[in-house]
Amino acid sequence: NYPLNETWAMAFAALLAGNVLVLKIPTVGGLCHLLTMDAFAKALPAGTIHFISGSGRTTMPPLMKSGLIDGLGFIGGSTA
Repeated sequence: NYPLNETWAMAFAALLAGNVLVLKIPTVGGLCHLLTMDAFAKALPAGTIHFISGSGRTTMPPLMKSGLIDGLGFIGGSTA
């Protein structure tokens, strides 16, 4: 599925550059992300991959205001 492909295309680039991932699980279709996140979490060093859930309008502003996020990849609609 297209969103899954786009998510992991960005994730692989971030991991290869030595970054950690924080993935906001989509409301619809999130199960496939949880399964792949679990597989990668088991294969990579602890703390490399994290996930959060909830509305993007609720979860993203506090993360971005923290100053700890250096880059953001967004996949979603204009109403997200």
